Amino acid sequence: YVESLSSAGADRFSFQWELLGARTRGKKAADESRVDAALVLAKKVLSCGMKCGVTIGRSTPLEEVAAFLDAGLVDYVNCLAVEPGLGGQQMDPAVLDKVRHIR
Repeated sequence: YVESLSSAGADRFSFQWELLGARTRGKKAADESRVDAALVLAKKVLSCGMKCGVTIGRSTPLEEVAAFLDAGLVDYVNCLAVEPGLGGQQMDPAVLDKVRHIR
C-alpha cells in the first residue's frame, strides 16, 4: 500500500507505532519486533520518495520508541494527547514533556 499511495501523489506517510509487531508474544519480543517492523516500513516509505512520520500513543513511553527514532529515518512525530477512540477526554499535559524531549 505504500507504493500505491506514493503513485497516487501522497508525499507523506505516517503509521501508528503501537500497531506494529502487535502479534508478537511477550513485551520484549514485541518491542524488538515493533522496532524491526518500523525500520522496514520507514525505509520503504523513504524509498518511495515520501516523508515518513510516526504516531505515538499517549501512554507509550519514549524509551520504547527511542531506538527507532535514533535511526534517523523519521521526518516527523505525532504525539497523541488523548487515547484514540474515547470521546470527551482532556488533553494529557504530560504529552508536552514528550514533545519537548523529542524536539
